[in-house]
Parts: sequence; structure tokens; C-alpha cells
Amino acid sequence: MQMGLVDRIAACDDDVLTTRFRELELQRRSIEAEMAGIVREGERRALHTVDGHRSMKQWVTAQTNGPSADAARLRKLARAFDVVPELVDALSNGRIGVPQANEVARVTSNPRVRDQLDSMATTLLRHAE
Repeated sequence: MQMGLVDRIAACDDDVLTTRFRELELQRRSIEAEMAGIVREGERRALHTVDGHRSMKQWVTAQTNGPSADAARLRKLARAFDVVPELVDALSNGRIGVPQANEVARVTSNPRVRDQLDSMATTLLRHAE
């Protein structure tokens, strides 16, 4: 009989569970960075218009069949890559988590502080780590 996912997880010892959990978290960070990069490039190319979508937010929602709030968050992260280029490597290399990257993205979307981020980006990412 083939074991299901829950059974395979239950069969692992504590060290294996911990190691696998850490591996998955690093993969999640890398995947999130790549997805945001695709959204950013897709926005530059107006990829959303190919399928008749009005915006990249709608395109992302259609691709993921997820809520528009998640699409908006991913789009904000994608735009933050242009404001804080170091964010791409920090997230894709796993030095910061997805929640921290989203917080950096939230800050970069504020027009009152965006122009001050050039001098603060390194410090901001260091604190995120």
C-alpha cells in the first residue's frame, strides 16, 4: 500500500522533520522571489493584455485562482524589487522571510518615504534578517 503525505510525515524522526521544514521554507522564499520577478517582468511586457486582463493583479488572480489581496501583495513585492534591488537576493537566497519581504514592500509603496530608501535599504534589510 502506498503511503500518503501525512503517513510519510508521521514516519519521520524529529531531525528529518526539522531539516525538511527548513528546506521547504528556503524553497518558499526562493519561489516567492521568482514569482514576484515574473510579475514584475510581466508588468513591463504588459503580459496581462495577452489574455485580455486589465491589470497584472487580475492576471495573477487568474493564474493562481487566489484572492485579489494575494495578487496585490505579490505585485507590491514585485514593484519593491525596483526600489530596493537588494531585496531580490535577500529573499531568493533565504536571508529574509516572505513576511519580512512583504513588510519592505509595504514601506516602499509609501510615496512619502520611497525617495529616502536608497540610503536606508541596506539597514532595512539587515534589520529584516
